Amino acid sequence: MFKSKEKDKIFQLLLELAKTNQEAGHVFYEYKIKGAEDLSVFSKKLKSYEIRTQELVIQISKQLDVSLITPIEREDILHLAERIDSILNWLDECGARFEMYDIFPPTNEMRMFSEYISKCCDEIYDCVALLTEKKFSKMNYQISKINGYIDACDMLGRKAIKNLFMNHKDNPIIIIQEKELYEALQRTMERCSRVSGVLATIILKNA
Repeated sequence: MFKSKEKDKIFQLLLELAKTNQEAGHVFYEYKIKGAEDLSVFSKKLKSYEIRTQELVIQISKQLDVSLITPIEREDILHLAERIDSILNWLDECGARFEMYDIFPPTNEMRMFSEYISKCCDEIYDCVALLTEKKFSKMNYQISKINGYIDACDMLGRKAIKNLFMNHKDNPIIIIQEKELYEALQRTMERCSRVSGVLATIILKNA
């Protein structure tokens, strides 16, 4: 019974981490920025999620330290938790750049990036939910969808940079600021890709 409770606690924390990541993704996509004052609130909301995920990773690490038996390899659990946390690190970075550079309204490409990021966070949550039920074979569908969003963002990133230079060739400040934001958005998607890779490894080891 004690061992079962240990395993349940680890999965509960992991699922809460994925849920926090999902909620942050929704805020990133759905939050309505109408003016400069909204940028500060937006950035602070994302920071609060990032702080929460750091706390959860610490809790997961501590629970692993005291658990005799873990539901899957403890290294995989910690690796997955840290990779999910890294998504929040870059979402926080994106929010900070929106605020620092006073970027509003977002471009169409920025909106599309935020939508893909939110969708990836949804699929990551669904995949972790299946993981906690040890339905490993069913996780492949979510991983496939994540990888599809990542591929779409590769093309979107090239289009965004091209449009940026075309539309603002006489304003190097805007080019520098928005290019940095696009790079942060791409880094966020790269972190989603890394989560997908960890989940795929877990399937191979456990299915």
